[in-house]
Amino acid sequence: MYSGDWVRGGLNLSITGGINFENSAFSPRAGEFTLRVIGQNVTYDGDPIGEPIVLHMEGNPGFGQYNMTFTSPIESTPGGMVLYVEVVDLENGSTYVNPGYNTVKLIFDGNSPLVLFASPEISSEMHKGPPSPGGQAIEIIIQDSVDPPQTVDLHYWIGCEAGVHERCDDSNFNGLPEPIEYRSKTLTTPEILTGGLNVFNGLIDDSMLVHGDKVAFYVTGKDGQDNVIAWAVLQSVT
Repeated sequence: MYSGDWVRGGLNLSITGGINFENSAFSPRAGEFTLRVIGQNVTYDGDPIGEPIVLHMEGNPGFGQYNMTFTSPIESTPGGMVLYVEVVDLENGSTYVNPGYNTVKLIFDGNSPLVLFASPEISSEMHKGPPSPGGQAIEIIIQDSVDPPQTVDLHYWIGCEAGVHERCDDSNFNGLPEPIEYRSKTLTTPEILTGGLNVFNGLIDDSMLVHGDKVAFYVTGKDGQDNVIAWAVLQSVT
């Protein structure tokens, strides 16, 4: 891996290297000190965010060579996390002479984008919206702070019987949304709020409905690292 690479968070990560005495071919004996991996979240410019965290610790192996495997963080800040390999608990006055050399910056993203809220809410009763180009307002809030989706696909079903209006979707007259009956449109340019909240807004034309007709909708999509949105089906009653 190279500095700045994207890494799936929450999986095993291995770091290999070697520790030797300066100006010597001799290596430390096993168990003489502790190897420690710490992680420091940073901004895009490399400035630290918050305090560093200890990700892994183990005694040094023999012959100076190490191979440390540990579970990586689920998620870093968008600017990434710098991993440092440190040597601590040295004896006999020894010092670790190049602590800044054994570093790599990685961007961890292990969380699928999550739909936190959608409006209208499930089973809510709404007045129908005005005809197109107006419509019923739809709001979707998705949480993803690392590389969030820039677009999502809104799939919706207008629950009046086909033939009543050209936009009615209940083509088999059973009053239930079927996968083949959904229409789709793309929502873009979300509003970005604190906490990794991405707010998508759109309109659907439900102006032909009468009281008691149903509307169902859900969203699909991926973030910048191909993590699929955790979606939910929602419906409202007009």
